[in-house]
Amino acid sequence: MKLVKRILAGLDFRPDTEAVLRTAAAVAKRLASEVSLLHVIPPVSSLPRVDAYADMSTLVELARKESAERLDEYRAHLEQAEVSVGGTAVLEGVAFDRILAHADDLDTNVILGGVGSPGAGKRSGLGITAERLCRKSSKPVWLVKSEAKVLPSSILCPVDFSRPSARGLRNAIFLARNFEAELSVLTVVPPVSVLYGCLGREKEAVQRAQADDHQRGFDDFLGQFDFHGVSWHKLVRDRKSVAYGKSGECGGSRIIKTQK
Repeated sequence: MKLVKRILAGLDFRPDTEAVLRTAAAVAKRLASEVSLLHVIPPVSSLPRVDAYADMSTLVELARKESAERLDEYRAHLEQAEVSVGGTAVLEGVAFDRILAHADDLDTNVILGGVGSPGAGKRSGLGITAERLCRKSSKPVWLVKSEAKVLPSSILCPVDFSRPSARGLRNAIFLARNFEAELSVLTVVPPVSVLYGCLGREKEAVQRAQADDHQRGFDDFLGQFDFHGVSWHKLVRDRKSVAYGKSGECGGSRIIKTQK
């Protein structure tokens, strides 16, 4: 990961906002980064009309004013903690679209935000905006839970030897080194092709040979990286014990989610 010069903190003023600010301050001070604050108010067309005679444009301006004042309070708090703040912005529109566009405008290195409130039945544990940021962002996304530690003490990085996973591991090493976190590098041995289904017991020998080849490939892959100053270990699992995607699907260079 290149030097994290600029962090964009997207704030929705929900309960995890304070945790996002604490993390932004801690990361910025550790990495000498600049933090910019952003709040997105929904478009007028999406607002419920509670009063048929209400002037919606006036309500939006009031929301802008109150949001700007709140961001100014957060800015003052960060500056008091000796954190460099690049600026604040209140924008109108679909939250994840405006966050991504603003991150591009600022040439942000990391987007920081809360996990949000997941809807009923959602397995990801993420709110709509957080999930869409993870899916759509070309920049690393750091998501914070309200009860999470300020800085991570352990990092898990899955790799499949692809170029995207190599970028992800470089990011993980950078974070582990700077945050003094324990790094676990995980790889998953792919299953034997269904073409070997007729081999019976011989399939086990093929699987063992494939596992050995995968282990050698893992060692060769790790040999490309500089782990000095990092406490780390490697993990090898089979697909039965870990769900894993195709080459590059892990998105390791883009998604960071803090643990409890």
